[in-house]
Amino acid sequence: MLSNRGTTILQAAAALPAALDENRQVVPITPGQVSIDLTIVENWLPRPEFLEIGKKAIAEKFGDTELSNNHGFGDDAELLAALASFFTSYMKPFVPLTPSHITATVGAGYSLDALMHLICDAGDSVISPGPFWNGLAPFCFVHPGVKVIPAHPKSLTQALNMDIVSTIRTAYETAPDPRKIRAVVVTNPTNPLAQCYPREVIEAIMQFCEEKGLHYVSDEAYALCQFGKGTPFISALEVGEGLIDRSRVHVIWTASKAFGSSGIRIGCIITQANPLLLAGVSLATYIQCSTLSNTYLTAILQSAALPGLLETNLERLAHNYSILTDALTSLRFDFLPANAGLFVFVKVVKNAQTWEEEANVIRRFAEYGVKVSPGREYVGEDGEKGWARIGFSVPETMLREAISRMKKCIVDAEWG
Repeated sequence: MLSNRGTTILQAAAALPAALDENRQVVPITPGQVSIDLTIVENWLPRPEFLEIGKKAIAEKFGDTELSNNHGFGDDAELLAALASFFTSYMKPFVPLTPSHITATVGAGYSLDALMHLICDAGDSVISPGPFWNGLAPFCFVHPGVKVIPAHPKSLTQALNMDIVSTIRTAYETAPDPRKIRAVVVTNPTNPLAQCYPREVIEAIMQFCEEKGLHYVSDEAYALCQFGKGTPFISALEVGEGLIDRSRVHVIWTASKAFGSSGIRIGCIITQANPLLLAGVSLATYIQCSTLSNTYLTAILQSAALPGLLETNLERLAHNYSILTDALTSLRFDFLPANAGLFVFVKVVKNAQTWEEEANVIRRFAEYGVKVSPGREYVGEDGEKGWARIGFSVPETMLREAISRMKKCIVDAEWG
């Protein structure tokens, strides 16, 4: 027999949109043809250079002491110092970061899970402005017993402007019990829109959190992935002075995206004015991160080549984005322009009236050997059917092959 908590987690996972299962299932494709998966957003583009740095560091620095547990509180002291220096340089915090502001975890998802355990009781809620990935709910909120109240924008074009603030307020005021709402969880840059919140919107959401006594949690996994023009990325660490009690501002980051290193499983929580909360997270995540991963990431952060490699990554992202969007334009697909992420949100069915229409197109692509994510996983609104999230941070040859297969699918189906 499972515990009540275990049963709840499995029930939540089973309640994910049907399109999720449909997209993950094995479908028949041409014999000998390998399916190209553009749903798992891993960044392959900077890997060759980062891999060389990591191999060298492990060969030279991974010794017998690394076969022991980490000795630092909140993770390895050298890693935390390197992270503090990195974030101070790239996130532009108005209060410089120190290692005491950071604790490392086994990935961004676990950072969010641990944070929810610390700021929420079972049965509490958080508000999250949409669109966002519905798959987060079972893994990062249900485990600590927290409910997610979506604040869906009136339209996708209004998801990042000041209208979303009134939507958040409405979600709060119409909640069954606003007293149980503990935080607003924002993803910036966003997933799946791959765009950034303007400073004034961040400030307004922070002011709302201050008014209601809520925590402001900023998931910044896609920070440092801004490859194009548009609203610039601004970290929550940079804003908020005088707007909100800083003990209720928390940032989550991971090495997965900009560093192309999902498999090393290191994320972190940054909070600059709540040492008690950070100590609780450190205790909850004590000695979880692998010393092998620590050695790898520390070497990357300390490398003199890092600034240039980050620029190279953005150039490669911009190049692949151009390849994909040029193809989408030629195929007469509408899409939301992206400038900060690893994917594009594409309208694959114009004037879609049912979720089945969307699912059919996703299924057809899969039959031709290309997997893309159904929009239903992200928007969840009846008025926003017919979307798909298409990743482009794969090797260029793979991306071009995926585009070729999608074109053949469309031609064979006589779309448009």
